[in-house]
Amino acid sequence: MIGGLSTLIHPHDPAQLDRAFLEEKRLHLRTGRAADFAALMPWTTFNGLLSSQRFTTGQGRVVRNSHDLPADMYMVMTAADRMEPGGHKLEPAALQALCRQGVSIALNSVNLNVPRIGALAAALERRYRVPIAVNCYATFERGNAFKPHWDSHDVLVLQIHGTKHWWCYGDHKQRHPLTARVFDHVDELGPVEWEGTLQPGDILYVPNGDIHRTNVTQGASLHLTIALNRPRGQTFARWLAGRLGEHEVGRQPITSFAAPDARAHQLSDIGGLLRTVLENASLDAFLADEDAARQPYRPCNLGLSQDLETADWEVLPALRRHPPLPADGPVEFMAGTTRVRLTAAECRVLSWLLARDGARLGDLRKEWSSLDQGGIIPVVSALADKSLVWLLPPMGD
Repeated sequence: MIGGLSTLIHPHDPAQLDRAFLEEKRLHLRTGRAADFAALMPWTTFNGLLSSQRFTTGQGRVVRNSHDLPADMYMVMTAADRMEPGGHKLEPAALQALCRQGVSIALNSVNLNVPRIGALAAALERRYRVPIAVNCYATFERGNAFKPHWDSHDVLVLQIHGTKHWWCYGDHKQRHPLTARVFDHVDELGPVEWEGTLQPGDILYVPNGDIHRTNVTQGASLHLTIALNRPRGQTFARWLAGRLGEHEVGRQPITSFAAPDARAHQLSDIGGLLRTVLENASLDAFLADEDAARQPYRPCNLGLSQDLETADWEVLPALRRHPPLPADGPVEFMAGTTRVRLTAAECRVLSWLLARDGARLGDLRKEWSSLDQGGIIPVVSALADKSLVWLLPPMGD
């Protein structure tokens, strides 16, 4: 089971990644757990995601050297298609021919479509308190999707299938960039700081600003990139600006044709308000507001929660942040804009699941064997019906 960081990074200590994330230091780990990683995104699941809607909505891309190929190279529209929603249809034979020529397929935000990846993303959000999105990249034959570049966010790479060679050049060009940048020539990059071939089950943490490039020399490679979008100082400043509206000075219009002394007086008033708001603010309050605004995942478990007596499935929490749950007793809280009501038993079990980033149903039965009101199954079913957990078959099933 891969439920959170501890199970993802096993047998390594999660503190290694915590420290790398805190210090923004590149980190490469080999877990030796190729089968577990393959279960996150089997080729069958990837192929199932290749729908025309993904390509027409921008969630799917066919890429070579940082250039998106025209859709008419792998999609068609027949006369009958013009009468249907979406219109264009994927042409598998054309796509396969392109893959044999060495293109890459990028699928964005697969955490919204693949429950097991969504559960992992939710667990990482709860740990690091940053928005996370997961993209999937499949490269075929020899080639790569993108030219050398840096990203403005941190990236956690999970090698799922095949192998991919990476070169990293460090952040000597710019620290903490706000936008991505692509380089046309390798000789612009400077000396290589690290290079290595990722094997299935490998993890690579690449801090923001670290220039990198990749290449597949043979076969097919599929990896996931987990983008960790940390808030910046400017994010905090925007949060502060939002609080100015609580005061009359912050709401007062600025008139362009006012006299210079009037504008100077207004600027002084705004400056004073900024100092007051800043002096009474805290990063903890800012982060708490960021947490409160984060919408939870809302998984569907239709047809699953009624059949748990005979199943030994995984129960994985869907909340992206830790809610304020009491030690005991019923509770009502807001998860984003969703109001959640829990019984005392549901509250205790959800707290237990959140502390462990999920558990197998068999372990839940052992831990909560003395639970009142019919045991653990009704409680898990209630949490599933309230979209607070995913119910997933064991990895590999």
